[in-house]
Amino acid sequence: MHETYRGYELYTTWNDEALGFDYSVWSSEKERVACSSEAYFYEENAMKEAKEEVDMLLKPAEEHTSENGEDTEHVEDVIL
Repeated sequence: MHETYRGYELYTTWNDEALGFDYSVWSSEKERVACSSEAYFYEENAMKEAKEEVDMLLKPAEEHTSENGEDTEHVEDVIL
């Protein structure tokens, strides 16, 4: 199964050795940024976990960005 999610390419594949589905997450630059450490009985569960992995990868960037897209991590306090 293949799906694009939040700019990342997600793939699930069958693992004969583990008798389950693995996932891998690829960036837009075609670099693998995450993969499963265990096999999943259902392919849908592997895809769900891949999406959660992407959410965790993006969370630090979202925490330091305001609603209008400004970087809030590097904003310095100004005393008037």
